[in-house]
Amino acid sequence: MDSATNIIVFFISTYTARCFVFNQTTFKRHIAPTGDSSSTSPPMFDNSPLPWADCFQECHYAPGCQSVVIEGENCRLYTDTGNHGNDSFNVVSSLSYSNLNDFTTSKCTANGYLYDDFFSICYKPETTLANDTYARQLCQQSGGRLMVIDSPQKQNFIGNITLPTGPGVTNFRIDAFLSGGIWRFADQREITTFYWGDGEPTHGYPTVCISLTTYRWNDVHVNYNHAVLCEKVL
Repeated sequence: MDSATNIIVFFISTYTARCFVFNQTTFKRHIAPTGDSSSTSPPMFDNSPLPWADCFQECHYAPGCQSVVIEGENCRLYTDTGNHGNDSFNVVSSLSYSNLNDFTTSKCTANGYLYDDFFSICYKPETTLANDTYARQLCQQSGGRLMVIDSPQKQNFIGNITLPTGPGVTNFRIDAFLSGGIWRFADQREITTFYWGDGEPTHGYPTVCISLTTYRWNDVHVNYNHAVLCEKVL
């Protein structure tokens, strides 16, 4: 769920407590009823929540939009004639968090995800055995992606958690794919640092898992079924 975030920070003094307030607001877009452009018609709602920035984005691309105005719980577009534009946004919910950890945790912990506040990583070990295609679908269905290990910190994180076990679980799939002799992540970035286990890669297979015994990388076949390690980008 997308959201707008306002951060209010108070620094009282060096020797007193500091207060952090995080306000998270979610909007829904108003849509005029089909075939009716009257500004007095009751609006319909889009099913998809939107961040407040979309209001400004709409104005940028809308012909005749002159300004964006926040009116209480509404964000409205104004045209060059002074009338409301076709799009406006209404608050669905607004939540406040007393500190950064609570706010970040709230964005993470849904659909079985866990938050590691030391490494600031939102992750979900999935013991359902899956090939590469199904593994990516599993992560997408829960709002995440296959875990991308693109730094020593991420690899250290792997070494500091306990991955669950289960029938047939020996490896956890992560994001990496060999194509044309080049290892890449799903976003097409070339992988330049690897964390292979001893003797790996041994088979020349084009995808990668984390070994449950060494917590290092192991090359695996795209069609072999393994457990899955998902993450959310915070």
